[in-house]
Amino acid sequence: MPLICENTVVAVTGLDAGANPHPGAEVALALRADPDFKGRIVGLVYDTMVTGGWMDDLFDEIHLAPWPGDDEAMWLRRLLHLRRNAGIDVILPCLDSDVPTLARLAPRLRAEGLHALMPSEKAVKSRFKWNLSELARRVGVSTPRTAVLYDADQIHPLAGWRFPVFIKGALADCRKAHDREEAAYLFRAMARRWGYPVLIQQPLAGTEYLMTGVCGRPGVPHGAFVVKKVRTTDLGKAVAGVTVDHPHVMDLGRRLLEELEWVGPFEVEFLEDAGREDFHLIEINGRFPAWISFAADLGLPIVTDAVRLALGGEVPPRLPPPAGLHFSRTFRSVRGRVLDSPALRAAARVEAAENRTP
Repeated sequence: MPLICENTVVAVTGLDAGANPHPGAEVALALRADPDFKGRIVGLVYDTMVTGGWMDDLFDEIHLAPWPGDDEAMWLRRLLHLRRNAGIDVILPCLDSDVPTLARLAPRLRAEGLHALMPSEKAVKSRFKWNLSELARRVGVSTPRTAVLYDADQIHPLAGWRFPVFIKGALADCRKAHDREEAAYLFRAMARRWGYPVLIQQPLAGTEYLMTGVCGRPGVPHGAFVVKKVRTTDLGKAVAGVTVDHPHVMDLGRRLLEELEWVGPFEVEFLEDAGREDFHLIEINGRFPAWISFAADLGLPIVTDAVRLALGGEVPPRLPPPAGLHFSRTFRSVRGRVLDSPALRAAARVEAAENRTP
C-alpha cells in the first residue's frame, strides 16, 4: 500500500460549515487526522464568504470554483486551470450537485492527470431522488410516499397528504412545509435553484440509520459501517449518532450499491418504520457525510483510502468499528480580518488572470 507522497494535492469542494454543514471541512479534517496522509489540501469555494474558506488549519490553499449547477464547460476550464497552476492530483466532490458534473467530466480530467473516484453517469441518474423508488423496487426496499411534480399548481389537488411534508430539490436541498401555501412557495424556490422536478415526501416516524464508506470497485463497498441517528435537526440532518452492528442495514446497503455498480464515496440513509417493522430507503448520497471525520477518530481512514483508490492504488480491508461509539457535531467559530480571507485572495487571483486574458 503506497503512501500518499508529500507532493500529492487533494482538492475538496463543499466547504460551507453553517447550520446545515457541507462535508468538505470534515473530509479535510479526516485527511489531516490520518498520519499516513502526507499531501496538501486545496479547498474549492464558490463564494468568498464560505465559512470553510477561513479554515487555514485545514486547507493549504483556497481557490474559487464554479457555482453549483454551472455548466460543464466552466467546470472543465476551471479544474484544468487548477490542475496546471495549483497542481491538484485528486478531487473529492462533497456537494450533491457536484457529483453529476464530475461523473461526466472524470474521463477528460483523468487524461490531464486529475483523478476523481466517480460512478458512471447511469449510476448517478439511477439514484436521483425522482428515480429512487424504481431503484428500491428492483432491490426489494420500500420508500416513503413521494410525489414527483413539475408545477406548483399540482400541489393543491394532492389528496390524502398530511402536513408537514418535505419539499426536496432535484439535486439537493430539503425544506419542511407546514401547509399547502408554504409548500407551493418552497416548490417555486426549489425549482428556481435546482430545476425540475421537485419532490414532495411524506415524513415517517421511526429510527434512522446511515451507512457510509467508499466503493473502489463497482458495487463493492470498502470500510463501510452503520450509524444510528440519535439527534437530528428539524430537517432530519444528523447532529449526533452512535455506531451500531446492524447486519440488515448493511445487507440492504450492499444490495443497492451492487445494483448501481457504484464507485466512489457514498452515504445511504434508511428509516425503520417501527409501526410496520419495515425499512424505507430515504436517499443515496454520492459523497461522504458531513460527520465523516468520526471515521478517522475511529481509526478508519476511508477518506485517505478514497484518495489512494482514485490514484489507482490498493487499500487493505477495513473492519467496521465496534458498536456503541458516539459522535456529536458542534459549531466552530472562525475569526479573522476580512481582508485576510483566503477566498478573497483567490477571487483577486481569478480577477487578475481574467484581466490578463486578451
